[in-house]
Amino acid sequence: MDKELMNSLKKPSLGGYQLLTLTTLDLGSNMIEVNGSLHLTKVLTNNTALEMLDLRTNTIGNKGEHHISTALTMNKTLTTLKLNANSIGDDGVRCLAHALIKKRGKIFVST
Repeated sequence: MDKELMNSLKKPSLGGYQLLTLTTLDLGSNMIEVNGSLHLTKVLTNNTALEMLDLRTNTIGNKGEHHISTALTMNKTLTTLKLNANSIGDDGVRCLAHALIKKRGKIFVST
């Protein structure tokens, strides 16, 4: 699923991941794992309009949350992040907290 997801989000004519106007992305229950979260981070770092990201009920885990947290610091417009049911432990929460401190904006996180 991860590879299919990334191929559908890629615009080859633009030479890479280009989603500059995406505002809502609901990827809940899509079996996204650590590798998928890494690819998703590449997409999100180029997005300057994302407001809501729903990643509920995937298997992202701590390492995946680290990738998502990296993207979170890059995206200045994200206001809602849904991460319920992702097996994120203390390390993942620590990464998320660090990213939220760097972000310095209002964001609703659902875990």
